[in-house]
Amino acid sequence: MTLIAAFWCAGNQAVLCADSEECYGDFKTSVTKIKPQTIANGLYQVAFGGSGLSDLVDALNDKLERELSAYRERTELALRAYIEKILVEFYNSDAVAAYPRDPNDANSYVSGVVCIRVIPTQSVFLFKFSKTIVLPVRDYILRGLEIPVYERIARRLYHPHLLPLHAQLVGLRILSEAESTSTYVDSPFTTVFAMTHGMFSLDRNTDLYVNSLLNVQREMDDLLLSCADTHAVSDAEAKLKLTTFRRTILELRRDHQKVLAKDFKKQLREVKSSKRTKRLISQSADQQ
Repeated sequence: MTLIAAFWCAGNQAVLCADSEECYGDFKTSVTKIKPQTIANGLYQVAFGGSGLSDLVDALNDKLERELSAYRERTELALRAYIEKILVEFYNSDAVAAYPRDPNDANSYVSGVVCIRVIPTQSVFLFKFSKTIVLPVRDYILRGLEIPVYERIARRLYHPHLLPLHAQLVGLRILSEAESTSTYVDSPFTTVFAMTHGMFSLDRNTDLYVNSLLNVQREMDDLLLSCADTHAVSDAEAKLKLTTFRRTILELRRDHQKVLAKDFKKQLREVKSSKRTKRLISQSADQQ
């Protein structure tokens, strides 16, 4: 099973978040479900995420990549119509028609999201699809494990003109809730940013952000009960609780910043070490 959360963000940009669990009967494995790639001789950057039978998802991903690689249109309307055409051809193909599947089973059809960045115009388009229907996303969409409780979290936290980094936090909040309540969703989580200046994936530090969200949520839940209780909690106690909450949140933010800074320094050391290793290998090859 899959859970994909995609968001339309400020500046006509998009963010896609996905879990990594893939099931095979009673067994599961970890896979990267969304990976941006450049196709069509540098015309498009594309990120695709689908939910359904893994063979069908992989086959559709391959067809989308091949067909879009030969396409040259740059408008949202043209790309939407072309993706619908690809989907119709996919389900009408002999291979898919002969594939053993139950028409009454939702997993027999692929649903998902397609994000396309047109490189020359720096335009980003986000589409959702189910079976052969393709629609543009103007707010957010969940695909895969579309349970009402996860939809409720998305609806509560999403707002128009959401910043991309905030969209990542919303996505991680939804995925972490799904991980803790469903056996079909598991970390690590991947985030793809489709920005006007480029499309790239980011999965580093997601566990740190998830922990930060959980810590802040715990403090907010405690504050909610104290402030809503006008019987057992006095105004003075509520005021003290608010002061304590402010101090605790600032401490959590400082701790989070320290951990991120430490990890960033570690990443720099890894990059320097990798460059040094490559240089030594190159020097050794030259000497030979």
